[in-house]
Amino acid sequence: MEESIMKQTKAQMLEVINDSDKGKEPTDKLRLFIIWYLSTEQEITRAEMDKFEESLKTAGADTTSLAYVKQVRTTTRMTMLTTALHLPLNHQAHLVTFSAGSLPFPLV
Repeated sequence: MEESIMKQTKAQMLEVINDSDKGKEPTDKLRLFIIWYLSTEQEITRAEMDKFEESLKTAGADTTSLAYVKQVRTTTRMTMLTTALHLPLNHQAHLVTFSAGSLPFPLV
């Protein structure tokens, strides 16, 4: 389920949130949005985030948790970027080319 959530576009997510036939519980829509928001690689502009928040409020969801969720996403993305920048290029190459056949001893 989560893999299919990650593949949703921004427009599809807004459609699900705004559609009263797709889920009756505001908390479920909020939960779905949070999972998508934290896992998608799509950039979300401030205006788009405002649309999501407004749609969730209209659906009846309490959006006070979104301030924290935004901070988690920002921190996670910065951490991932920093980690990628500090990983030496030759280290990345070794990870790609490593195989059991290259070990000086047999695997048991």
